[in-house]
Amino acid sequence: MLLYHFDLQYEEITDIPVSEESEAKQSASTASRKDNRDAFRDINMDMGKEIAEEGQSIFVYHIDNNAKKISVILAHNREQKFEDFSKVEERIKMIFDNKISGIRSIFITNLREITCSDFCECVKMGYKEDLIRAHWSILNYFSMEYFENKNSTVHKQYRIEENIVSAIPKKLNNAIHQAENIMAHQSLRDELDRIYDAQNSNEFWGHPVHYIIQAERQETAQEMIDLLVSALYARNRLKSKRIFSFYDFVPHDSKISFWNSIVSLAQQSTMVLYMSEGMDTKRGKGGHFKHAFHEDYIDNLVSEIKQHRNNTLFILVVPAKKELDATRCFIESLNGAIDFVTISEGVGGEKQAKKYINYLAISRGQRKFTAKELKNVFTAGKTYSVTEAWEAYEKAADELIRWEHYPAYRRIKAADKTIEEKVENNSYEQLQQLIGLKEVKKLVDRILAVHQIQAIQKKKGIELKKPALHMVFTGNPGTAKTTVARLLAGILKERNILSTGAFVECGRADLIGKFVGHTAPIVIKKFDEAEGGILFIDEAYSLVDERQGLYGDEAINTIVQEMENRRENVLVIFAGYPQPMKSFIERNVGLRSRIAFHLDFSDYDAHELCRILECMAEEQGYRLDEESMDYCRELFQKASDKKDFGNGRFVRNVLEAAVLSHAEYLVNSYSAENIDRQMIKNLTINDFKNEFFGSEPAEKHQIGFCMM
Repeated sequence: MLLYHFDLQYEEITDIPVSEESEAKQSASTASRKDNRDAFRDINMDMGKEIAEEGQSIFVYHIDNNAKKISVILAHNREQKFEDFSKVEERIKMIFDNKISGIRSIFITNLREITCSDFCECVKMGYKEDLIRAHWSILNYFSMEYFENKNSTVHKQYRIEENIVSAIPKKLNNAIHQAENIMAHQSLRDELDRIYDAQNSNEFWGHPVHYIIQAERQETAQEMIDLLVSALYARNRLKSKRIFSFYDFVPHDSKISFWNSIVSLAQQSTMVLYMSEGMDTKRGKGGHFKHAFHEDYIDNLVSEIKQHRNNTLFILVVPAKKELDATRCFIESLNGAIDFVTISEGVGGEKQAKKYINYLAISRGQRKFTAKELKNVFTAGKTYSVTEAWEAYEKAADELIRWEHYPAYRRIKAADKTIEEKVENNSYEQLQQLIGLKEVKKLVDRILAVHQIQAIQKKKGIELKKPALHMVFTGNPGTAKTTVARLLAGILKERNILSTGAFVECGRADLIGKFVGHTAPIVIKKFDEAEGGILFIDEAYSLVDERQGLYGDEAINTIVQEMENRRENVLVIFAGYPQPMKSFIERNVGLRSRIAFHLDFSDYDAHELCRILECMAEEQGYRLDEESMDYCRELFQKASDKKDFGNGRFVRNVLEAAVLSHAEYLVNSYSAENIDRQMIKNLTINDFKNEFFGSEPAEKHQIGFCMM
């Protein structure tokens, strides 16, 4: 199947009598264009009927009257010999003369070969512009359902890609130069010599040989295939520059009709089969393959290859380091009907490898590597395969990106044997990255130091009683008490101080039973859940009842008892507002004596709140300009003077309100196609001057946002 796109440039006939008014001229032109659109639609219908008879179909899919251009696609039936475009042009002119009025001087421009996917998109465009009515029947006739519907079940089963080679080496010297660029093996250079041999015919008579490519990487194989196809096309050994590539082409179930249609589409072009290791099974009795899938599939595919071997080039890609039994059996099953030339992956020394990776860099829009940058990449005297050179290129390219474009990442190293240690320290690093909290971080370091000394003492035979770690966290809302407690559980687990690192958060409702005698079992169950970790009791003062001896006291007494019994396995943290927590601890002597650390979480200042805002915005993909930051700094300063200020929670609410305001502004001010990525990401001062907060945030505007 040959598929082409081209444009028809034309001139309109404008010979209208001088006596007619300008308005009459415009009306006649408009009517002519409407008639022409109807005529183009009729032409497309007629051409659809002529497909089977003439083997060639032309479809007009777009008309640009301003540019005087008609966009056309051509599909050439696989069973017919392709005629040159001078005859195509004559045919088009004849059709237009008979059916299109007001047009003259038609000539073809922008001629190029296209893929099946491009063809489908053009047909669908013609349908939308009401030029092609039976678009489904066209695609079905050409068996292009796979390329038309990207979400189909078949698409999920198979991976098929198309590409069209661009650079066509007209002479052998050009082809050899390209072979040197890709570090080609001698077997590829020998084949190029045969392709460009002057004794060969310059007309297409079929394919005398097909190919087996031995390569470890898909990119390596593709380079070799592109060079082969472009050379064959240059020497008229191929009529099409299009390549169909099938990856792991053996499916889980057999769909013979689908593969037959794909093989038919590949006629007059190239079909590449990346042999799957899942196909690597030996032949059974009678010469048939033993596969998990339907045996008829392979027999059918072999039959299709035999049938189309003269007008379709078949290339098998196999691993360079492993011979697949299935590949050998597959070739044997062709019974000598096809001769294969095997082309191996290239190898070379240090000089060739360096030249190759510089070629890779340039072909990908990068600069060449300097000698210094490649100094430690290759070893003198060593032989490298193309795959190894690729790996060296990727490593050098990664380093170049960091050093030249993202200098902040220069010290980041590739994952190595220390990765486990880095993962283990993850919670500690997260704590260090939190804004402020200097006293909290000092406390954590102190706890870790104590346990480190205890570990040393234990190794020296000095056994000491493990100290209790129970704590009280006091502070206003949004000061990161819960966040720090959760990270602390991770840190103590990672340093083997706690066994599980479990984090159980609860309040009065989670600890108090409905009836007498129910509370103690509930509390014990929470301790069981927190075994080896942290039990975090938020707003612990709410456990205190107005009268002693009620359910709250039962809960507190049970907590105190369990704190003592499980001092080495469960760490209890009581949290809440400063003054109520002080009264709570003072009321119960048993609690007070078991608290090892009392940590106060102070309110954030305006500067710290701005840093928190920047971090939250960055996590959500937003950026704030300097004007917005100045406004928010003033906003936070005013808000922090209010009673029950929410600290980090207030910052989160401000950001969420700004995001809502920003989204509303964009939707109301721009159409969807005019909203680009930068507009979405950049928050401005107007987004923060919203109805929820304004200039008096904490006192007037809290509708829709809860201070958690």
